[in-house]
Amino acid sequence: MAYPSGNGGAMVVGIVELAIKQWTCNTGARTTENTHSGTGGYTNYEMVVWDARWTADGPWDDTAIPDTVAVGLIPGSKVTVKLQVGSGAKFIQLTNTIIEDFELTNDNTSDIVRWRASGKGGVVIRPT
Repeated sequence: MAYPSGNGGAMVVGIVELAIKQWTCNTGARTTENTHSGTGGYTNYEMVVWDARWTADGPWDDTAIPDTVAVGLIPGSKVTVKLQVGSGAKFIQLTNTIIEDFELTNDNTSDIVRWRASGKGGVVIRPT
């Protein structure tokens, strides 16, 4: 077994690499209820489409401001996002994913300004 370290993972938006604290990606599915007489009185669900959702957060970088046109984390815009798995070559890529939210946090306790972005949808390439 090989358990990759989470250190070194980054997020690439288009061609811009952003340092991050962490990212999460849910590659779930939308389902529809399809119960019928052949299901023995139990509910039955069928997959309709893949439904990816993701969130990433990191430190504010004055030279690559995340919510600018140059980087692309602008709510309502569609981008390609690559979430690197640790320091290795594996990644999850979401093509044509929409940016849903962008949030800034001024953290006096940790003496840093942080950002958090989330999005959903898009074509998913999973790590292999």
